[in-house]
Order: sequence, then C-alpha cells, then structure tokens
Amino acid sequence: FLTFYWHIIKLKMLKFAAIVLISFAQCFTHGSATTSWVRSTKLQSENSLLPFEIPLDRVFDVQWNLPGYPELRTHWLEPPFNDRVDNRDGYYTFEDKGTKGASLVRIGKEKTTIFEVIECVSYSNDVIMMVGDGVFGTLFKGLNIPAGPADGEYTMFDCNDDSNQVTIVGWFLHNFPPRITSSN
Repeated sequence: FLTFYWHIIKLKMLKFAAIVLISFAQCFTHGSATTSWVRSTKLQSENSLLPFEIPLDRVFDVQWNLPGYPELRTHWLEPPFNDRVDNRDGYYTFEDKGTKGASLVRIGKEKTTIFEVIECVSYSNDVIMMVGDGVFGTLFKGLNIPAGPADGEYTMFDCNDDSNQVTIVGWFLHNFPPRITSSN
C-alpha cells in the first residue's frame, strides 16, 4: 500500500522536474543568449535558483582570445574573479533575475553572488565560455574533460546564433543534471 503511494510521489516529482527542464529550455529559445537567460515564469520559485549544481573545480576566471569562437584559447585559469576567498565551499548555480537575465551565485554555507549578470559567449561539447558583469571571462568545464585549472584550446560555436540556444541548455543538463532525491 505504501509502496503504491511512494511510486505516485516519485512520478509527480519526475513530472515537476520535466516541467522545470522544459521551461529552462524555453528560456533559451526566446531572444539572444547574451540578453536573456531566464524568462520563463514556470522556473521562478521562491528563491529563483536554477536546478544545477556546478562543482567549484569546473568554473574559472580565464584569460582568453576574443571573440571566443570559432577557436577559444584559455590561459591562467583561477577561481572566478569575485570568488577568490579561502575555504570556498558548496557549488555554483544561476539565479533568475527576471528581465535582467541571470546571476552566477555560489551556494555554500550562505549564498554568494559572484556576478550580477552572466552572459554566454560561446560553447563546445567540452566547455561554455561566459562573461560575468560584462568583463570577467568565465569558463565552465563540462564532464568530458578533466576538472581543474588546465589551459585549453577548443573549437567553439557562437551563443548568439539563435539556432544554438537549445544546445546550450542541453549542455548544462547533460553536464550538471538537476538532482531528484528520494528517501527509501
């Protein structure tokens, strides 16, 4: 009897997760990647955090070549510019800022805003290159490559190409899928 109800609860949780992911994908299909990250009201929640947990060893401040596509060369990878503190903890994610786009935040013992606005520049299967607060090059390393501050060269695609928007969402979903926890 209880097992039956537990399966119903799990199905409802999966349905909710699917709605969130579809809504997240839709937010990338409206407008430019650099001007609108999150526009879907279905994603907005009380705390407005997106459902990704990006490990600290996969996000870096980086020196890079402009414009960042079709070839991206990265050097001198360090923790994100506004997050160079001892004993960092937690993970990175994005916070919905409505019409202003999204912020990069670190969730640890407390929420720390790293960049008020983060905009996508270019992406590949391995990395996404973004700019925080209009000037800070920020590299997100996917699971296809080792974590850590190694330099790299990547063949990239322009985030501002509207045909690439769902691919960007797919990249984050593939590399940092939302966690659905259950207790048995």
